Amino acid sequence: MSTMLAARGTLPLPGATPWPQPPAASAVLISLILDVKPTPKGRPRVRGAEYAMVGGKRTKIRSGHGYTPGRTAAHEEAIGWALRQAHACCNTTDLLGVRAVFYRGGKWDSRPDLDNCLKAVLDAANKIAWADDKQVVQIVSDMVPTKGKPCIEFTVYVTRQVDQ
Repeated sequence: MSTMLAARGTLPLPGATPWPQPPAASAVLISLILDVKPTPKGRPRVRGAEYAMVGGKRTKIRSGHGYTPGRTAAHEEAIGWALRQAHACCNTTDLLGVRAVFYRGGKWDSRPDLDNCLKAVLDAANKIAWADDKQVVQIVSDMVPTKGKPCIEFTVYVTRQVDQ
């Protein structure tokens, strides 16, 4: 997996929707192109409780629990490592904005929901680009068809500094 940092002036890529109001250059914390295929966050799965007969009675031996599907976990881990490679620092205090543009190839009629793709990226950046995604108070996102290699354009910026 390789991550390509975009030089100033090259973002947004051709075909992307322009920003409603771009942040000041000094507010941008990280701006990069993630060399991963946009993948929607999968629905959480639940493994049921296990029971066994003990002394003639049905007894619960293991409680049920929820888990993240393997494909989603692998996708979020790949994004997390790409952010670490780009030296994203964990902002723990400010209110942040995110711009995410998903460049997808293939059949356009079978595209995933934009919000599920965005949720996967936001969850992957937890504890890497911010302490928790509740710090993200502004989102600009787009899904763009591409004949090139699928990727994710990702920018994090400070919207407001919070007084301590």
